[in-house]
Amino acid sequence: MSVKVSEDFVGILATEVIADSVGEIATPSYPQVPLKLGATEREHQIQIIWLSNPFLRVAVCPQLGGRILGIQDLRTGIDILRIPDRLRLVEGGIRGVQGKFGIEFLAGSDRRSSLGAVDFRVIEAAAETSKAAVMLFEIDGELSWHGVVTLPPDRAVIILEQKIQNRSWHSNATRSGILIHELNNGGIHVVDNELALGWRQNGEYSTLPVSGRMGGRRIDEWRIELAPYSGIGEFRCGNATIAVGMNQDSLNIQSHSNALGYRVFLQVSGQTLESTINQKVGLKSVTDLSELPGTVEAIALRDDKGDVAGQWPAEPVITKEQALNGPYDELDILVDRMDELGKDLERIMGMEPLARELEAVGNVRLQRWDKADEAMEKFLAYHAEDGLGWWLKASIKRERGRGRDDDDRELPNAHFLMPLEPLLKAEAFLNTEIAEGRDPNPLLKTIADDPGTAITVVEMYHRCWLRQGMARLSEELLRHRENAMVRYFLADAYLNNPKLTASAAEQVFAVEQLPIEPPLPYRRGDIAVVRRLAEKFKDSDRLNRLVKLIETAESKGYLRASAPM
Repeated sequence: MSVKVSEDFVGILATEVIADSVGEIATPSYPQVPLKLGATEREHQIQIIWLSNPFLRVAVCPQLGGRILGIQDLRTGIDILRIPDRLRLVEGGIRGVQGKFGIEFLAGSDRRSSLGAVDFRVIEAAAETSKAAVMLFEIDGELSWHGVVTLPPDRAVIILEQKIQNRSWHSNATRSGILIHELNNGGIHVVDNELALGWRQNGEYSTLPVSGRMGGRRIDEWRIELAPYSGIGEFRCGNATIAVGMNQDSLNIQSHSNALGYRVFLQVSGQTLESTINQKVGLKSVTDLSELPGTVEAIALRDDKGDVAGQWPAEPVITKEQALNGPYDELDILVDRMDELGKDLERIMGMEPLARELEAVGNVRLQRWDKADEAMEKFLAYHAEDGLGWWLKASIKRERGRGRDDDDRELPNAHFLMPLEPLLKAEAFLNTEIAEGRDPNPLLKTIADDPGTAITVVEMYHRCWLRQGMARLSEELLRHRENAMVRYFLADAYLNNPKLTASAAEQVFAVEQLPIEPPLPYRRGDIAVVRRLAEKFKDSDRLNRLVKLIETAESKGYLRASAPM
């Protein structure tokens, strides 16, 4: 058995989606612009990544938010989830248009880019007995998430994983999970033995409710299995090994894995009937119920160890009672006061990592490299699962002029924790030698092609005072594609040297005639830079417009009040 990976493009009709232009007043979709449905439709060529084993064929679509767009049950020949001929787009959501199709990943209270493209990497099977997967990645505002869709070679299940990170030190709505839209045939049993996705309603399985929040720079992750079934009538119970269904006169059992030594118990008119199941993966068995002395009132399924593997009627799922919101309000207040509190932050429970990062960045600013490295060692002692921390430690080493060696663990650890993180592509570029008179470095192309990602990466280097790397990175990104906010970061860095004021002005007015496009400034660092530049270059109409948009976004509650950085 093996898992095959292939790529295809399918033509799908979709109603035209129109993005509003940036106006004078911020909208609820800030830092993006609202979308609306047009009056015409056309066919789009959509890229599909197919994962296939002998039992299932799964279509993953990175262009539409990383959704699973199709599931074919090769055991029965039934399309459980058929790739649509026409995308079902409706009005609603924070952007104004939502897609009601497929199985999509959740991220935050409402994904602004659920219909957009995500970064992805295909992991092909290394051997006949290996699994294959599609890795997905997206930065959406102050959140980023990695998702993995895996198909094993010898089972009829789909493994889904997601790791979501709050990239801000403020608390944020960071629920994660999946939303299963309407299926065509059969069904999908969500196998979540640890109840990692404890909030469940209307096809939505999530870690927290919409209003739930997670603390600054925290990480949440989960893993579940989807067990698709078809051709078994009405689903009654099951697990990751078998699905039990019924129709009017038969009991039907479909295997996802080898089911050896399983037993099924039927309660019929007060009697308990028992049968042993020994069924190989991919097979279906049918038991005639027409001769029973009554109707089936209950079903219990036990595995080869005698443990309950499913039952009908099912016990209600006990979900979490409430999201833990209270403590985060107090921590957010402390984050807003971090400049004032200074060293006292490290004495406040929960604030130790932030205090150490601030200490490291402060020492980078003063070029006290040993102290900066020491502070990041202490940060990682508190927060070793934070890939951004490992990235910062590696960047500090590079910025001080130390070359890479075999003993370095920072970047390998960061790659392990966040394999598709664009900051790591940027750091890989900065660790290469400068070569003049060449084409733009292809390593940065995917970053430059997405203006929001380019801004996110440059903002992080700017915020951490990694100014040498930021300048080289910005110049290379601008060789690929113009980006006004990247130039503003460069200008702000130049203003720290009185001799470079003219260079700062050159960056500001180089983009004065460019239209204002999303993403608009929304982080503390973005906003502080725009306000400082607008104060310095009062004749810039473009900067003045951005300041007004920021002020309306803050006044309407679309942004957290932005303290200076």
